[in-house]
Amino acid sequence: MPAYDFAVELINNKDLNLVASDEQQLALYGAYKRVESGRCEGEGRPSVFFMRERAKWDAWNSMANYESDEAKLLYVETVLDLLRESGEGELLMQLEELLEKTNLVQSSPRPSADDSSKENSCACNCKEWLKKLKKSFYSTPNQRTVATFAGVALLASLVGTFLRRRKLQ
Repeated sequence: MPAYDFAVELINNKDLNLVASDEQQLALYGAYKRVESGRCEGEGRPSVFFMRERAKWDAWNSMANYESDEAKLLYVETVLDLLRESGEGELLMQLEELLEKTNLVQSSPRPSADDSSKENSCACNCKEWLKKLKKSFYSTPNQRTVATFAGVALLASLVGTFLRRRKLQ
């Protein structure tokens, strides 16, 4: 089973006691809608009087510059954060194993002891992701308001991925 599908099942499982913040919920919603429904095109932004629908639309629209696999990775990383916070160690390990098996994460080559040019490859990949994040969230005025909702969760998951990769090397 792919990591994304397992993560969706975990979120839909009402027996688990996963408590997500508003930012995490919006990040999950935006990533899920991007994967399942594609880009947010042709639909108008809801009125300011419909705050919940507007926040959900903004979260979905913030994922417009992401490919489907990138949205899946964001979704899985957010679920991993929720599992860490809830203390669900067994499910956390299962999801991490599935994430390693699936091809969502582009693994950077590990540096060898004598190759100093590849020493900072993980840091470079993280910098590229951060540039992409900034470009995505600040490309239109409406997306600036969404940065606090989905951006924090994505940034936290990227830093977590970066730290895990550093630990493995």
